[in-house]
Amino acid sequence: MWKAVDTAAKEIEQLKEKGVSLRNALKSLKTENYPIEEDFVHSFLNLPNHLHPQCPKGNVEKLLYRSPTPRCEEQRPTHLANKELIRFFNNNRYYMLGILAEFDVYSMQALTNYYVKKGGFLQMANPDFARLVLLEASATPLEKYHLVKEEDLISEVNRAYLTGGATFEGFLAAFARLVVFPKSLPIPMVAPGRSYVKVAKKEGQVDNLFTATQTNAVQTFVATKSAEQADEQMDNILNLAVDFYKELGVHFRVIYEDASALTNAECLRASIQMYSPAEQRYICVGNVSNYGDFVSKRIMFCIRENKGYTFPHIVSGNVLHVTRLMALLLENGVNLENCRLLGDPDSDKKAVNAAVNEFKDLFK
Repeated sequence: MWKAVDTAAKEIEQLKEKGVSLRNALKSLKTENYPIEEDFVHSFLNLPNHLHPQCPKGNVEKLLYRSPTPRCEEQRPTHLANKELIRFFNNNRYYMLGILAEFDVYSMQALTNYYVKKGGFLQMANPDFARLVLLEASATPLEKYHLVKEEDLISEVNRAYLTGGATFEGFLAAFARLVVFPKSLPIPMVAPGRSYVKVAKKEGQVDNLFTATQTNAVQTFVATKSAEQADEQMDNILNLAVDFYKELGVHFRVIYEDASALTNAECLRASIQMYSPAEQRYICVGNVSNYGDFVSKRIMFCIRENKGYTFPHIVSGNVLHVTRLMALLLENGVNLENCRLLGDPDSDKKAVNAAVNEFKDLFK
C-alpha cells in the first residue's frame, strides 16, 4: 500500500515538472511567435477598403458639378505677392494680416453656422490630439501628422499625434467602443477648428499657402445605418458645400477622385476644387469621403439590433480648407470685404438691409 502511495506521489511530481516545462516552452513559443503575430496584425490593418461602385478607376476623374462662373485662364501673380496681407516663412510658419485675418475666422464660423441651421448638423468641439490606436484604426498614414514628444510615455501604442479638432481622426475618440440604437441614426455633426495635415512634397512644387500645414477648417461627420443612407448623406453634405461656394462668385468644380488617390479606409472621395490662375491647376479646398463600415468595425462602433450587432457606415470630410480658399480668392481678384458668406449672420443682415434700401429707392 505504501509503495502504491509513493508511486502515485512520484507520478504527481513528474506531472508537475512536466507542466512547468510545458508552460516554459509555451512562454518561449509566444516570445518567438510575437514578431510574426505583430507583422500579421500590421499587414492585416493595411488591407484597403472595398471600392464604392461610383469610384472611378484607371487614373480618371468623374465630374459631378462645374460652376457656371467662367474660369480665369489669364496667368496671374501668386497670392504671396500680397505682402501687405501675407507674411509667409515656411509651411509651418506664416501670418495673416488685415482683412485676411478676419476672413480666416469668419468664413469658418459662417460655414459651420450654415451646416447647423440649414442642414441640422450638431456642432462639436473635438480634441487637437489623437492616439496612435485611432490613427491605425482609420488607416491614416502616420507621416500625415506630427508626432507629439511626450516625456512620460507609458506605451508606444499610446503615442499622441497633433491632428487638429477639424479632422476625421478628431471625431473617432468619441465613437470608439460606442453602442447606439438604430433610431438614433443618422448622426450628422460638424466641427470647426484647426487642421494640421502635412502636405506631401512634390518635385518642383513651391511652398505657399497651398502646402501650408496648419489651417482653420470645417470637418463634417455623419454616422448612418446603411450604405444607401451613407450615399444620401454624402450628397447632402456636398449640396450644402456647393451652395456655400456658389456665393463666392469664383469658378469651382466637384469631382470623384480616382481610386489611386484614396487612402486605405476610403471607398469613395469627392473633391471640391478651385482653379489657381498662378499655378494653372485646380487646388482642393474641400473633400467628402465615404468610409463604409470599414472604420466603425475597427473602433468597435456598433448598432444594437434585435438579433445582434451591425456597424454604422461613416461619411466624413473637410468641406473647407480656409488657407487655400483665401489664397485662391486673392489670385482670382476677389475683394474679401465684399464676399457673401452663407451662414454669416452679419452677411445676411447686410443683404436684408441692401434689399430694404433698394425698395426705398423706388419711392425717391
